[in-house]
Order: sequence, then C-alpha cells, then structure tokens
Amino acid sequence: TTENPYFEIIGALLSRSRIFQFKSLSAHETRIVLEQAIADKERGYGDKSIQIDKDAMEHLVIVSGGDARNALNALELAVESTKEDKSGVIKISLQVAQESIQKRAVSYDKNGDDHYDTISAFIKS
Repeated sequence: TTENPYFEIIGALLSRSRIFQFKSLSAHETRIVLEQAIADKERGYGDKSIQIDKDAMEHLVIVSGGDARNALNALELAVESTKEDKSGVIKISLQVAQESIQKRAVSYDKNGDDHYDTISAFIKS
C-alpha cells in the first residue's frame, strides 16, 4: 500500500507481515542507474551507441524525483523514439529528454496521510 500500513491494514494481517519502507534515490544514485542502463549489454542499451547530453541526463535525474522506474522508463522512451544518425549514434538531447518524461503529479489523497500535510501547507502559506 502507498498509505501508512499501521493505519490502513488490520492488526491481524499486520502482525504477520513485514513492512518495508522504500526511500527515494539521491540524484547521484539515479544517475548511476541510468549510466548502468546505457552501458549494460545484457539488460540495457550497451549494444547500442548512445550519446546523451549532460543537461538531458540531469533533466531525467531531477524530474524522476528519485524513482528509478520513472527514470528508466523515460530513458527507454528516449532511446526507442530517437533514430540513429548516419554514423549509427542515438543522440539524446534535452528536448528529447523533456518529451520522454512527465513531471511528477502532486501526491494527494483526501483519505491518506498527505491530506493533512497538504492542508497544513495551505494554512501556512
């Protein structure tokens, strides 16, 4: 669940479960994930010649918000939607990166923990 399991899951089930909390990756960790995906010949794009601009990489890292799945999906879309140039290189520019990833939606659920955080933010602003 994306909600607080201590409030949303019944006690009998919770006592028989193990709770894992996933934290967002840092920008450095997200960049490493993307670089490995570009270099890995077995599970990534290591068999293709890919050139990604520094600002395009930074855009993917920042907008993914520490979510490796989001960053990898954007990289995949950028690579698969960009044609190779005459020398066989796939060049990913900032524009291609921007078109390949959407900005994260603001998390809001009136029944969840974020509800009170959002209300608090509005009151304080």
